[in-house]
Amino acid sequence: TTNSTEGDCVLELSDNGVPDPYIMDETSTEWTQAASYARRCKAFMVHGMVRSVLFYGPPGTGKTSLALHVLGDSGRVLKITSAAIARSEFSHVIRLIKMLDPRVILFDDIDRFSAFDVSLMLEYMEKLKRDPPAAGRILVGTVNSLDTLDPALLRPGRFDEVLEVAEPSPAQRGVLVRHFIRYFGGQAASIDPVWLTDLTDGFAPADIRAIIESVSCVGLEHVEAEVARTRMQRDLFAGGKVQDYLKSARRGQER
Repeated sequence: TTNSTEGDCVLELSDNGVPDPYIMDETSTEWTQAASYARRCKAFMVHGMVRSVLFYGPPGTGKTSLALHVLGDSGRVLKITSAAIARSEFSHVIRLIKMLDPRVILFDDIDRFSAFDVSLMLEYMEKLKRDPPAAGRILVGTVNSLDTLDPALLRPGRFDEVLEVAEPSPAQRGVLVRHFIRYFGGQAASIDPVWLTDLTDGFAPADIRAIIESVSCVGLEHVEAEVARTRMQRDLFAGGKVQDYLKSARRGQER
C-alpha cells in the first residue's frame, strides 16, 4: 500500500492480488456475483473501455473489501474517501489520478460526499468514459443506502451496474467464521465455528472479524461478552438510524 499526498489530500494506492478465500467461496451469492462482474470488466478493459459499478448495503457488510479484493486483481486500486476530498479540491484528486494511473478507482462511502463533490465526480466519470485511457479503467462506488444518494448518481449511463452487498446468510457466516479463526489463530483457534456462527445471527463480516480478532488476544471466555457488545452497538446504530444520520450529515454539508 502506498499513500500519495498533494497538499492536504491523502489517497491510498494498493496492490491487492488474489482475493481472500471467503470472498470467492461458492456459498457467497453477492461475492460470486461481484466476481462475475469483475470478469466482465476485464473483458471491457481489454478494449480500452471504462466500466463502473456501485456496491450498496448496510455498514460492515464488506463493500470496500469486496471492491478491493475482487476488482483489485484487475490492477492497482486508488481508494478515495470523503475525508481525502474534504481536505482538498477535487482538481487535486484528478491530478493525482493522472499521475498514479490506477486501473481501478474506488470512491468509498460516496453518501458522505458533499453535493458539490458528487457533481464533480459525475463530471469526471463522464469525461473519462468519453476519453478513456488506453488500458481501460474500472470505477467503483460504495454506499450504505441508495436512499441517501443524489438521484443523479443512479441515472442510466452513470454506473453501469448496481450490486447489493447484503448481510451474510448462515452459510456465508460459517465461511467467514472459519476463515477468521484460521486467519487470527491464537486463542481464537479453540472457538467452535458452528456455535459462533449461530451466536452471530444477523452480524456483518466486519462484526465477525472484530469478535474473533478480540478473542484471539483476550481468550475464549470473552466470546459471549464480545458478541453482546457488538449486538448492542448494532442495535444503537441500525437500519433507519444509519440513513437518518447520513441524510442529516448531507444536509449539513449543503448549507
